[in-house]
Amino acid sequence: MNYQETYGELTYLGTKELFKHLNISKGNTFINVGAGYGKLLESVYYTYKCKCYGIEINKEKYETSLKIVQTKNIKLIYGNLLNNHKYIKSGHIVYSNCVAFPLENVEFIWNACYKTFIHNNFEFNNKFKGKEIILQTSWKPECPYYIIEK
Repeated sequence: MNYQETYGELTYLGTKELFKHLNISKGNTFINVGAGYGKLLESVYYTYKCKCYGIEINKEKYETSLKIVQTKNIKLIYGNLLNNHKYIKSGHIVYSNCVAFPLENVEFIWNACYKTFIHNNFEFNNKFKGKEIILQTSWKPECPYYIIEK
């Protein structure tokens, strides 16, 4: 398995806590880089009614997400984030569980992002300090994530 295909997700409580920190409205766009099965995208869409895009590199997860996500208002994209910067650039908020991504890929997301980036990559946060929030994940009950703004 590729390091970028390592899977983990926010729990229900982690998603609920994340929503306390989202400054998003109906006209905005939410991007999930490493969208997995699309669960977070559905939660964001049904809560905020905003545009949602998810990029997933793992073909099996992508194909499964097409079966799980039941709205045409969420666009799911199969492929590498490096080939999909146009979607990342369109997001008011870009979220990525990128703890296992190499630093250059996280920097690529940040450079393509034009407003808010929410991530959990410790190495990247050492270079670009963000506001720390603690979210519950499937692998850790208290996982630090960071919000940085441009």
